[in-house]
Amino acid sequence: IMNREEIEKYRVGNLVSTNGFLSSSRQLSVAQSFIGWDIQTQTTPSRSQLDSQQYVLFEIDVEPPLVDDTVLAD
Repeated sequence: IMNREEIEKYRVGNLVSTNGFLSSSRQLSVAQSFIGWDIQTQTTPSRSQLDSQQYVLFEIDVEPPLVDDTVLAD
């Protein structure tokens, strides 16, 4: 869950850093379940874009590491 004002600062292609954690999955349906996505209504618990708190789904593309000491979890 993120504050709507914080979300509006993000732009595609920018670096994102966090001092928390991210839940991740390669399967879209699993990622959607993390944010409470309702398949029937096609909504999350934040019912409106005007809600102050929003459930967020980031799609992250990771390129293979250029050096051998980079660790990526799967």
